[in-house]
Amino acid sequence: MSLHIPTLSFNAKPGDLIEIDRGMYQHWALYIGGMEVVHLTTPSSSGFALMVLDSPIGKVKREKIWEVVSNDSFKVNNLLDYKHQPHESYIIVKEACSMVGLELPYSIFTKNCEHFVTDLRYGKPESRQVGILWLLYFCLQDCLKGQFTLKSKIHIFPLICSRAVIGP
Repeated sequence: MSLHIPTLSFNAKPGDLIEIDRGMYQHWALYIGGMEVVHLTTPSSSGFALMVLDSPIGKVKREKIWEVVSNDSFKVNNLLDYKHQPHESYIIVKEACSMVGLELPYSIFTKNCEHFVTDLRYGKPESRQVGILWLLYFCLQDCLKGQFTLKSKIHIFPLICSRAVIGP
């Protein structure tokens, strides 16, 4: 597989979170410098395909950013800096690199790639996109039962938001 290496300047500092737009979801990685990232992925996805929803194991990988991003759009997004004090960048990078090669428990709802990088940067595993997944899960349950109405889901929005913000 041949990857096109963009000539654009990449404006990230070690310890920054990288949000990669995969279309239906966002993949997250942690920039460690030298055009490399550390990220949590399921063994069969390698960061390119939709993360396997039922995989109980994720693998921590260190790869060139362009290999992980491929042709997808991406940006630096230190999404919780307003809420939590980030660790020092050298601590973030050291911890991330020490985890490379490890197999870790994986759950799309409680231990996904976003939880992984926010835990490294802030010491708090959080995921915003989990809220959307919870909503889809509850709506799908009711659709399958033939009971879905938007009014029936109003009460779960606070729960969804709290799970997305609090994490596991």
